[in-house]
Amino acid sequence: MSQTKFSKKIPLTLENIEKIPNNKPGIYRILNKKEDIILFWKIKNGGMKEDIWNHKGTNNEGVFFQYKIALNNKEADKMQQEELKKWKPVFE
Repeated sequence: MSQTKFSKKIPLTLENIEKIPNNKPGIYRILNKKEDIILFWKIKNGGMKEDIWNHKGTNNEGVFFQYKIALNNKEADKMQQEELKKWKPVFE
């Protein structure tokens, strides 16, 4: 089953990233210390852990992350489009 809401804000540490599912499609966002969304990304075929760690933001300003897991790639695409309508991240 896919998630309808983002996870709670999670501090962006390697230890916390290791706890999330890695083999599923979904979307994630990275927030700075003011809790502004600085990056929003879609994962189609797994690899969310690596992507979050690699996209911490320029100068590592990412402090928190949130994610949603999708049932399949098509649903991840739909989630991404819905979120892009709501939020205006600095980077997409």
